[in-house]
Amino acid sequence: ARSMASYALLNAFSGFQFDLREGMLGFDPILKEEHFASLWSVNGAWGKVQISEDEFALTVLGGEIELKKLMIPQSGTCKVNQEAVDVVVEDGCMVFGEPQSLTTGGVLTIR
Repeated sequence: ARSMASYALLNAFSGFQFDLREGMLGFDPILKEEHFASLWSVNGAWGKVQISEDEFALTVLGGEIELKKLMIPQSGTCKVNQEAVDVVVEDGCMVFGEPQSLTTGGVLTIR
């Protein structure tokens, strides 16, 4: 348990949220800098997230994740693997028209 205690700080620092049942992943970093980058890990997938003023990028480095919702501090045009995806904003959360499956090497961007 002690070795995982420091990992909790990373989740708190990145504002990481995850709800498997809802298919929701979220980030809201504590520090609002020009560029934020962090790793993330959930049951079945892991990767990196990069957040700047004009772009959000979620990259899957291993495994697979299915997303129905994305909770981030910005909105814009959403693309999964460079293909446009339908998104509706509800209660500050981006809801995908259809669940998006991301596998190793997959990238979700919002600009």
